[in-house]
Amino acid sequence: MLGVQDNEALIPLGKDRNVNGYDPEASNPRVRFNSAISTENPSIQKNDVDDLESSKQLLQEDVISPGNLQHIPKDAQKPGVVTLLYGPPGSGKSHLARTIANENESTLFSICSSDFVSKCPVESEKRVVEVFKTSREKAPSLIFVDEIDSLCGHCGEGNESEARIKTELLVQMQGIGQNTGVRVIAATNKPYALDQAVRNLFDTRINVRLPDLEARLRALKAYLGGAPHELSGGDFEDFARQLEGFSYVDIAACVKEVLAEVTQVAKRAEFFIPVYGDDDGDLAVCNWIPCRSEEPGALRRTMNELAMEGFASRIVAPAVLRMDLQDVIARHSPSVSVEELEQYERFSEEFGKQG
Repeated sequence: MLGVQDNEALIPLGKDRNVNGYDPEASNPRVRFNSAISTENPSIQKNDVDDLESSKQLLQEDVISPGNLQHIPKDAQKPGVVTLLYGPPGSGKSHLARTIANENESTLFSICSSDFVSKCPVESEKRVVEVFKTSREKAPSLIFVDEIDSLCGHCGEGNESEARIKTELLVQMQGIGQNTGVRVIAATNKPYALDQAVRNLFDTRINVRLPDLEARLRALKAYLGGAPHELSGGDFEDFARQLEGFSYVDIAACVKEVLAEVTQVAKRAEFFIPVYGDDDGDLAVCNWIPCRSEEPGALRRTMNELAMEGFASRIVAPAVLRMDLQDVIARHSPSVSVEELEQYERFSEEFGKQG
């Protein structure tokens, strides 16, 4: 869904040390950073994030939309430039950041905290500086830092390299002004793990919650895509209710499993029925669907035999039935506990702006 990566600003350098022990990694912040910085111009449509609408609205208000209200000081109406997204894994935080970058027509710098880490502490610090420097060169831009808690934990935690990264991140984020064209969105699954100084730096802290009933319904249909199925609208609604507490990742895992199972049915099948197109009777233009031996028109074939006959691209998996998806969902549980969800709500009450 994302566009082609633009790494023109990243200079690939050699990896070898010279005979004097010179280490390029310690001297140039862009060494090995091609994979660490992903500058993207996302291509994401509005319908892709309807499920995250409330959180998206808050981001639009606090990250993008300038104020124009009478009797309110202009400084109080300026959009935020540093935002924290917190919530359970699989709730859509990364996708939300990409969407905001797209709608603000910004270049997205998508970075995992581990990308900053180097064996050389000074290099780690330089990498942070390089990200912010490049983002200003490509403004308007949005820096998305995932798993920020792993680098910005409470004081006394982490090694020297991580301490340098946290210090430099604080300096760089504090230095972002309204007119730089740079925004920062950080994400965490562990908001309470953040150091207080880091937490207080965020203009806005938004709880990105698990999908509600309507969002789960849309997610189920989206993940099934064009796969053949015999599910009614009522079936989808019933399954969406059963998936309460499931994240997007959990729902995707259920759908992936049921599709894998019906694929196995095709692989094990000993009978297939040819479904002809416009040219009835021409096996070259028909699809092959696994079936029981007693079905009218069933032919004894295996998947390997059909492939050897040149029909590999025309083998169609059987349709997903209600009982197929029901069996899979029954074997799965939400990956996020009730206790964890309660922690996110407590954090919202103490420090967050409700999403």
